[in-house]
Amino acid sequence: MEYGWGVAFGRRKTLLPEQIAELQARRRDGITIRILMKEYRLSKATIYRYLNQSESL
Repeated sequence: MEYGWGVAFGRRKTLLPEQIAELQARRRDGITIRILMKEYRLSKATIYRYLNQSESL
């Protein structure tokens, strides 16, 4: 089976790259995970995924 339609799989990212950088900077400044969860309306797992994203880049 061949997929040549240019279909992208998976869910779209919730935050833009600029927002991810802002989230990471705010966490470095000491903002708690709970506050970030409320402000960005994301789960704890998603917040940690975005925070760890810079380590893999």
